[in-house]
Amino acid sequence: MKFQQISAFKAVIELGTVTAAANYLHIAQPAVSRLIASLEEAVGFPLFERIKGRLQPTSQGRAFYLEVDRAFVGMERLRQSASTRLPLCCWRRCRYCPTCSCRKRCGYACSRAFRGR
Repeated sequence: MKFQQISAFKAVIELGTVTAAANYLHIAQPAVSRLIASLEEAVGFPLFERIKGRLQPTSQGRAFYLEVDRAFVGMERLRQSASTRLPLCCWRRCRYCPTCSCRKRCGYACSRAFRGR
């Protein structure tokens, strides 16, 4: 499973059509269809039923979407947590070493983050 496949799946579920998902993701519609097909192959069950040219999520597809949505919510929480605790420069340079050169620019954030280590 690849992130792009899961993003395409999430977009199709939320936007309702492959065309809308393709526009949202800024990729071609056939590429979205291929991503969905390869994701279905990877998970081993159909995520959508093709009914009159439209995709309807299967019961397994709906259950899978709930897990995908939870994962995206978790990733957003991680992003918010990282951005509120340390500036990006600190997060990349200081997470292992509280004495790096970045500390001079944002020492307060670094010293708070490494207090008690």
